[in-house]
Amino acid sequence: MKIIVFVMTIAFFFPSWSLAWTPVIDHFDWEGGVGQGVAIEVENRHGDVRSRRSRPGFVPVSAVIQRHPDDDAVPKIEIVPGEVLRITVSYPEKEGDGGGKDDAVLSARRVDLAVYAPPGNPLVCRTSSGLIEAKGLKSDVDARAETGDIVVRTDGVIRASTVRGKIFGWFKGLDRFGGSRFETRTGNVKLFVSPRADLSVAVETSGFITSDFSMVVEPVGRIREKKAVVTVGKGGHEIRIKSVLGDIQLVRIIE
Repeated sequence: MKIIVFVMTIAFFFPSWSLAWTPVIDHFDWEGGVGQGVAIEVENRHGDVRSRRSRPGFVPVSAVIQRHPDDDAVPKIEIVPGEVLRITVSYPEKEGDGGGKDDAVLSARRVDLAVYAPPGNPLVCRTSSGLIEAKGLKSDVDARAETGDIVVRTDGVIRASTVRGKIFGWFKGLDRFGGSRFETRTGNVKLFVSPRADLSVAVETSGFITSDFSMVVEPVGRIREKKAVVTVGKGGHEIRIKSVLGDIQLVRIIE
């Protein structure tokens, strides 16, 4: 079953000095069920995605939509249950080429999503320039952004990739995050790790590498490129971090 929701409009007034025009703010709320272990896939090319933990089997979704008062285009929030629960944000195709609207009108379009994920339901997020922030989860997280930052705190496996954004990762658990991957082209990566974990972290970048844990730097023939292996505890669970130009930092969590 496909659920398509068009948002109702509510005026929201900012101080007159903040903008030359008054934005219109639209609100959207939805909630539904999801089976144990069913992945939740979110795609929002028009703003941020934030996620927090919900109770088992329950997925609330909310959104705040901003638009210029001269913009009559209504974004579509589509929720499709099935083998995966898909949540997508889009604008009508006839508005995709601008529809004759000026840059000020088009640039005011923004949709910020909040999606609550139950324990054990993997979360997959895709954005363009928007932030992906998933905190307090008990599930695997796969986050990809083009230029946006990624912030993830969970006790599951983390896979995070962005072109120019920064990545921040926290591991709450100790045994489930082997296989995690972090990759960015120009952004920095900062990973917070429990000293009670047993990890082998492979690091690669031409930027700086700093670690609160034991680190062995491997020689590389290319100029500036560096590889290192960081051992946390007894080692074992493998994690990979790669940045072309950014700095990489592993920080010990104080417990």
